[in-house]
Amino acid sequence: MTAPPISDPALNRLTHAELQRQLFERSAERDELLARNGQLLNELKEAQERQTATADILKVIANSPD
Repeated sequence: MTAPPISDPALNRLTHAELQRQLFERSAERDELLARNGQLLNELKEAQERQTATADILKVIANSPD
């Protein structure tokens, strides 16, 4: 099975090596984004845990007798 022709004229002028380089660069960029998204998700989970702990402490304080 062969790939369909590339419709972008600029891409048609690129050599195979240049296309491979661009593919590699885009893959590296994607990997960086995936890693950063993972870091942000972990930071969000940690912040949510801190917020929940703070809310629990405030509930105890609010319900304690004066």
